[in-house]
Amino acid sequence: MVGSLAVAVLIGAGIVGWRGISRPARTAGAMENQAYIWQRAWTPAVRQAVISADSGGDFAELVALGAEITPNKDHPVIQSFQVDRTVLAKGKKWGVALRIGPYAGPFDESGPLFEAILSVALGLLEAPPVPDELQIDFDCPESKLGGYARWLAAIQRRTDKPVVITALPSWLDGRAFTELARASPGYVLQVHSLRFPSHPGEDFVLCDPREARRAVERAASIGVPFRVALPTYGYLAAFDPAGKLLGLSAEQPLGAWPADATIRAIRADPAAMADLVASWRRDRPELLRSILWYRLPVPADQLNWRTATLQLVMRGQRPTAVVEVAAQRRQPGLVEISIVNSGSADAELPQCIQATWPGEQRPIAGDAVNGYLWLDPSPGRAIFRAAPHERYPETPLRPGESRNVGWIRLPTDTEVHAHVVPVLADP
Repeated sequence: MVGSLAVAVLIGAGIVGWRGISRPARTAGAMENQAYIWQRAWTPAVRQAVISADSGGDFAELVALGAEITPNKDHPVIQSFQVDRTVLAKGKKWGVALRIGPYAGPFDESGPLFEAILSVALGLLEAPPVPDELQIDFDCPESKLGGYARWLAAIQRRTDKPVVITALPSWLDGRAFTELARASPGYVLQVHSLRFPSHPGEDFVLCDPREARRAVERAASIGVPFRVALPTYGYLAAFDPAGKLLGLSAEQPLGAWPADATIRAIRADPAAMADLVASWRRDRPELLRSILWYRLPVPADQLNWRTATLQLVMRGQRPTAVVEVAAQRRQPGLVEISIVNSGSADAELPQCIQATWPGEQRPIAGDAVNGYLWLDPSPGRAIFRAAPHERYPETPLRPGESRNVGWIRLPTDTEVHAHVVPVLADP
């Protein structure tokens, strides 16, 4: 047994050494950035965000969701989305994405599902203006990747445009994925939203940087160029009183969750993503060609980063929140208290704000707004405290955003100062 163990150790050491010798080529420096447009409705705000992205030059490519197929045994459900191709075609490069829901086979090239997939894929590629690539985002079971590879090859034979797939880290170790990856000119490695929180108190992140780095190194060993998809978004997760996950909402609250549900906001961490980008700018596999951000910032998207945040993260720089409190004189004796985020990242709302003025005057009147409570004032000061959010998580203060907290009316026109303080006992 001892001899066998020694042989095993030597063999293991040889494997490690061999892998070290054939380590994939490395590179460093700035990376190309791209972004998804995953909205199903192209509102004026989405259209304007695309125009701004094209004119700003931050992204080398934009990829818009063009259609979604929900597999059904005989009658697949197809949803097409009215992508503004004319706006996209004015940019540098653009692609269109086809989303396919979970399906475990059979992978018959003559069946109704593949016929629908092929028809939709070719339609997305051939409608003018013609995109530069098609991306397929398919919820394929890991055990069925061989069938997916046959489908992908059949689609690619019908077009001279690149047909790219999205892939999960769990796919990378199987031989079937190597076949799948090599049937495409490249793939997008998704390293976010790989699982969901199991209970409301779980310490949970959308993307673990350590896992993302490991996945990128594994992907490089396959020998096919790839991109990595990183998150900019957030979502709301609802749990019942027993802690069971009820559902997710990627935009505003759905409103259908029971009144006793616990709702938690899960958001991408810009500081963690900036550090991850910075590490790849210092050293990364040469086959990692670009970062594809999910998704393009749109002002109305309350759970997504703002453009200023993403611009810093793309350079590997940590955004910061800078919260300031202002006391603004609106007319003699009337002062409004507001908070401002002059930084580049979302800011948590201060829990307690204190307004002070010289002398012993008591306010004639006052009130709080936007989620704050006006506590009984004392001579020379007033306190505004954040109200508890029993149902929905509070909305953070966006970069460049200001929010009115309340107002105070004093007997005489007096200078008022306001600042954030630790949570105080009621005066």
